[in-house]
Amino acid sequence: MGLDANAKSIAVMMNDLDHPVTGYNHWLIWNIPPADIIPENIPRGETTLLGARQGMAYGKHRYAGPKPPFNWRHRYEFVVFVLDDMLDLPAKTRKAGLLSAMEGHILQKGILNGYYQRREK
Repeated sequence: MGLDANAKSIAVMMNDLDHPVTGYNHWLIWNIPPADIIPENIPRGETTLLGARQGMAYGKHRYAGPKPPFNWRHRYEFVVFVLDDMLDLPAKTRKAGLLSAMEGHILQKGILNGYYQRREK
């Protein structure tokens, strides 16, 4: 299918669906330049080399992967949004602020769900 021809940016969030705080957020990033593949190893920091911004989540301006307590299995969700605009948001933005700013600008949305469980040591 590919990206919508009107795409101006991409936003991604990662949520822990089994955390006691429903939909606990592990990562927020927006203003990723439109591309079919999002680069690996995006460095920590409020603004990345791509010009993308990372918000306030569990990762605090960086990707913080799955970390369920003990040996419990948790469901994780990556949500990718293709937007028709760049978002002018401060790095202190949290999940609710990003969702609000994206209203009316979402051209495409994709969700990938998976499970993660720590191995016993």
